Amino acid sequence: WRAGATALAGILVIGTLGFAAVNLTAADGADSPEAAVEALFDAIDQEDVIGMVESLEPTERRLLMSTVEELQTEGERLGLTDPDADLRGVQGIDLQVSDLSMQTEELADGVVAVEVDGSFSGSTDLRELPLGPVIDDAIGRARDAGDEEWDDTSSDRSDIDARLVAVRRDGGWHVSLVASIAEAIRRDVADPPPFPDPEDAIPAVGADSPEAAVREMARVLQGLGHRV
Repeated sequence: WRAGATALAGILVIGTLGFAAVNLTAADGADSPEAAVEALFDAIDQEDVIGMVESLEPTERRLLMSTVEELQTEGERLGLTDPDADLRGVQGIDLQVSDLSMQTEELADGVVAVEVDGSFSGSTDLRELPLGPVIDDAIGRARDAGDEEWDDTSSDRSDIDARLVAVRRDGGWHVSLVASIAEAIRRDVADPPPFPDPEDAIPAVGADSPEAAVREMARVLQGLGHRV
């Protein structure tokens, strides 16, 4: 389990710290909700981290990119990742998605839930992962300690049973992680409420300046505190 946990940590580091160095190209979206979800799973099947990000809703993708820029710089400084890693096909990971089937449910105009069934298998080889020297050294010390049986490889297989939400933006369809999480929360309650109509969304009032926006948020939070 330690080998598997270490591999997972390495994959997360690679997938997070490397995005800012790559120019994303697939910004137009897919022709249908099913095609958007299929593009995500195709990227997973090809170990294509960049393709996974490209399949996401544009706003979520931009937020992710802006967040990881500093993480990338710090990760390289700390020696956590290999700067030569190819995020279009990460070495040391073999993921396979098969027998995908999808059913759709329209939740609102431009919002579709996609029920996905299939199978997933994956294997990792710590010796091939593009990890930086710090993680490599940690793996080496754990391997040499000999306090438990060590295996550089691990594998697993499981069924896919997911409900993802695809949204239409600028004429193309994208997978939305935020909407998928919100849909999972909505359906998890005892008596699920209907999916909200976009016209019922809370309006974005805004403010005249950054300082005014912060003051308004503080005022609202203070009012909530008085009600508790």
